[in-house]
Amino acid sequence: MSSVSVSVTGFTNPISVVLQESHDSLSTLIIESIECPVEIGDEIECYFTSDDTTEKRFKGYVKQIDRKIPDNTYVITANDMFIRAVEYFFAATDPNNPFSRNHIQAETLVGDVLAEAGLTNYVYQTSYFELFTMRTEGIQVNLISANDFVKNIARILAWSVWCDENGIVYFKNRKPYVMTGTSGEYGDIPDVPIDYTLTDALMLSGSYGKDDKNLRNKVIVYTEDGSATASASSPYVPSGFYRTTIMGADGIVAQSNAQYVANVNLNLLNRLTEQLSCQVIGNPMLAARKVISVNSTLFNLSGNWYIYTCQHEFSRSGYTNSLILRK
Repeated sequence: MSSVSVSVTGFTNPISVVLQESHDSLSTLIIESIECPVEIGDEIECYFTSDDTTEKRFKGYVKQIDRKIPDNTYVITANDMFIRAVEYFFAATDPNNPFSRNHIQAETLVGDVLAEAGLTNYVYQTSYFELFTMRTEGIQVNLISANDFVKNIARILAWSVWCDENGIVYFKNRKPYVMTGTSGEYGDIPDVPIDYTLTDALMLSGSYGKDDKNLRNKVIVYTEDGSATASASSPYVPSGFYRTTIMGADGIVAQSNAQYVANVNLNLLNRLTEQLSCQVIGNPMLAARKVISVNSTLFNLSGNWYIYTCQHEFSRSGYTNSLILRK
């Protein structure tokens, strides 16, 4: 039997620890304990161990503390460092002079906005994509959270922005599926799987399916002075039929760049969602945004799969991971 343990800043023997990670959402850590050695706003870290492998999986802030009666236990909830971007709201003291930029690379604008929220530990890929507007006031950031603004920039480029277990924020061409480096887009780097192969023996339970609910084979981008359209046939919808999505980029993307935005988002969306959900024997190396190998006879699946969500579940009865994998 594996030797498993968990370590959380300040806690000596938690009853249970659950860490929820996702492709581009906040990570949430939930601790149940008979003690409460932390306060709201404290910075904490979490490490999971299985046999000789220990991995740091979380760094963030305590956001909520609840006490349960008659159990006489505490439930502590923390979010990763990116909560600063969620909670930082741009509201100009002088509405005629808000935070603004113009003729600026996407990654630089994202970095400037994150810095306002105190997130300066920042790693990015070069987008070669200039954001600008013909309006004299430039691109204004006002009456919006830092999170919503940078997520919108990421959405425009079909990129992702997230925070890792060390509090580092990334802005990269990270798709919610396995990347092969063949799209021709800037930042498209082939994924390399970690040293882990998911087999039937490691799977405690699972289900596999695919659907077209997120498939879109026509993208229209509206800008301040026009629009751009990208479309393609799909073997999963009737011939000549288009499922359309509309993207508003007014005041951010100039017409000269709109076609690129339409093209990259069509490439992102014109596909089925193929998904394997499973609970596996706990392994601290597993984490959202990593790629693993799958070799399942039961589901007749193989190859590389992207970890879209990963939940670490530790209690006194053992350690497991709940995964959602996408192809």
